[in-house]
Amino acid sequence: MIRPADARFELLENDAPDAISLLHEAENQLALLNLKEAVVRCRAGDDIGVQNALDTAENFRHDGIDEHFQETRRTLRQLRKERREAEQREKEER
Repeated sequence: MIRPADARFELLENDAPDAISLLHEAENQLALLNLKEAVVRCRAGDDIGVQNALDTAENFRHDGIDEHFQETRRTLRQLRKERREAEQREKEER
């Protein structure tokens, strides 16, 4: 299986008629990988990493994956809420 980053690199300078649609597909796959990375970073408490992954995902984004972005944002909001609540409980226990 070819990696999306490798596919993208090969397609950037390809003149074939369907190269653009394949390039967009590869870039969407890279965007999805970065959305997953954002969630991983959020679970680790790495807010800068979350933003970097989201920015990268946005740079690769094309039509057809809006739902994935919305779901990721919902997940990130929930994880941040849970983290804030845990921090609050920890403060109260001191």
